[in-house]
Amino acid sequence: QRPNSQRTYYPTFRVDSNLSQNWRLSVSYNQTKSNSPNANPDHWPGDGRGAANISNNASTSVGLQTILSPNLVNEFRGGWLYTAQWFGVDGPDTYRTVPRINYNYGDYADTYYVGNSRYQPNFSVSNTTTWSKGTHSIRFGGNWYREVNKYWDSEEGFTIIGLGLATNDPAGDILTRDA
Repeated sequence: QRPNSQRTYYPTFRVDSNLSQNWRLSVSYNQTKSNSPNANPDHWPGDGRGAANISNNASTSVGLQTILSPNLVNEFRGGWLYTAQWFGVDGPDTYRTVPRINYNYGDYADTYYVGNSRYQPNFSVSNTTTWSKGTHSIRFGGNWYREVNKYWDSEEGFTIIGLGLATNDPAGDILTRDA
C-alpha cells in the first residue's frame, strides 16, 4: 500500500494602504493549492491503477478609492478568480485496451480512474462614483466580467463487461447482504 502524502498550501495576504489623504489602495490574494498523489488508490494492492488529484484555486482583488472632493468619491475594483482541478492524474491508460468488469455483487467493479480536468478563470472590473449632497446621494457606475469554463475529459468508448445476477434476482439479497 502506498502512503498518502497529500499536501495543501494556503498562501494568503492582504494589504491596505492610504497612499495619500485622497487615495486608498487595497490588494488581496488567497490561494488553496492541493496535491493528492494517492487520492484514487490502487484497486488491488500494487496493480498500478492508482491516480492523483491536483487542484489550484486562487482569487485576487484590487481596489482603489479616490476622493475627488468632499462630495464626490470614485471607487475602482478589479478581481480574478481561478479554479482548476485535475482528476485521475498519472493514472494508467490500460482502460483503453483492458475491459472494465462490473461484477454486480455489492458495489464492487473492476474500474479505472479516467483522467479529466476543469479550468475556470473569471475576471471582473467595476467602477462606481458617488456624489453626496446633504442627506442625499447618487451612485452610478458599471461593471464588466468574463467567465470561462473549460473541460478536458479522456476519451471513452472502452469495453465494459457486466457479470452477475439479473436485476431483482432473489439470490442477490443473499450475495449482497451485509454480514
